[in-house]
Amino acid sequence: MSKIEDDAACRDLAIRALRALDERDYDHVAASFDSDGIWERGGVELTGPAAVKGALEKRPPDLETRHITSNMTVDFTSNDLATVRYNLLAYAQTATQAYHLHAIFDATDQVLRDGECWRFSRRSVVASFATLG
Repeated sequence: MSKIEDDAACRDLAIRALRALDERDYDHVAASFDSDGIWERGGVELTGPAAVKGALEKRPPDLETRHITSNMTVDFTSNDLATVRYNLLAYAQTATQAYHLHAIFDATDQVLRDGECWRFSRRSVVASFATLG
């Protein structure tokens, strides 16, 4: 792959994983992680695809989300390692709570090449602001 193709693949990994999360395709989200990949989510570190899928399956069944990314950058530290950084807006609704902006996050994904594809080795999502509103 060329540098441009690698850049696009890293961005695609982040975006497709978030779309899969919104669509409740937890198999896809889990498969986006390396075998010992870590997702730092809500103050908890989930290690490996099985832990990621297990945590996501505990989400409330009536929770609907949409994740919107902006200001995405990709910086390569080698041919097989990159850091993807972006802002992330998370919207949510449930049967008892109207659609709302849930949080604004600073996201940092450490990604690695796994054969012909890229996977998360570490995904960190940290709230940008203590409170909204």
